[in-house]
Amino acid sequence: MLEQTVQIVSNERDTDSYFRLVVRAPRIVPRIQPGQFAHVRVLPLKDALLRRPFSIFQVEGDTFSILYKTVGKGTELLSQMRSGEELSVIAPLGHGFTVPKRGGETPLLVA
Repeated sequence: MLEQTVQIVSNERDTDSYFRLVVRAPRIVPRIQPGQFAHVRVLPLKDALLRRPFSIFQVEGDTFSILYKTVGKGTELLSQMRSGEELSVIAPLGHGFTVPKRGGETPLLVA
């Protein structure tokens, strides 16, 4: 787990209800495993005591992305942030898992 100030690469509407946030986090990305999440602090939101938890959606190069829906003041402000702005992130959090190699074991998901 690391805390890093990250730069927004892009923050665009993905569907009618969801946004895709891509951030550059070269120290965090190598540590991310499937199933982990990040705590995000929207720096311009001064009255927010707690960070927002988001599942890590995708990792590519030195960036990772989060898919989120605007449901309150924090995510509404997040949806208005643009490329080049900064966020404070603590990640990766949670117990990740490994993905079997092709031709290897068949994963079984029980819900």
